Amino acid sequence: MNDIRGALLRYKVIFFRNQNITSEQHIDFARSFGELEIHPATPKGQPTPEVLRIEHGPNSRGAENFWHSDVTWRIEPSLGSVLRAREIPSVGGDVT
Repeated sequence: MNDIRGALLRYKVIFFRNQNITSEQHIDFARSFGELEIHPATPKGQPTPEVLRIEHGPNSRGAENFWHSDVTWRIEPSLGSVLRAREIPSVGGDVT
């Protein structure tokens, strides 16, 4: 885990491809970086408040170009976010 944390601090972003994990595994991985916080936009009462789920459908258009996950206004901002893409477009967004 120290190698992953070191790479994160050095490169600021780390990608893990083709990982089929559960929400619980996602949370456990994120916890290895420290205490988790609940994002202010997380709906109340959901079973995994550590996960802010963003999804789209006929009544929910995307606004990711205007949205970001940081909470830099807090007295102690987060180290970062652990994001998991469940559905990826066939083109665009490439990091290679």
